[in-house]
Amino acid sequence: MILITLILFLTIFTIYMFLQRKPNWKKAPHWAEYTAQDPDGQWYWYKSLPSIQENNTWKCDSICMKGFKGFKNSDWKNSLMKKPNEK
Repeated sequence: MILITLILFLTIFTIYMFLQRKPNWKKAPHWAEYTAQDPDGQWYWYKSLPSIQENNTWKCDSICMKGFKGFKNSDWKNSLMKKPNEK
C-alpha cells in the first residue's frame, strides 16, 4: 500500500512539474506579448520585448506583471517566449 501511494504521489508530482514549465497564455493579460522566467522561478508577462539586466533578471521598458511562481530554473535565459499567433 505504501509503495502504491508513493508511486501515485510521484506520478502526480511529475505531471504537476511538467505543467508548471510553461505559462498558460489563456490566463495572460490581454496586452501581454511576451513571457519570461527569472532564475528564482518567477514568471512575468511583458508588453514589449524584455532584455536581461545586470542583476540577472529580465527587464522591460514598458508594462510588465508578475505571473505564476514556478520552480527555480538554471536555464532561465532561454525561457523567453513570444505570444503564439491566435488562429
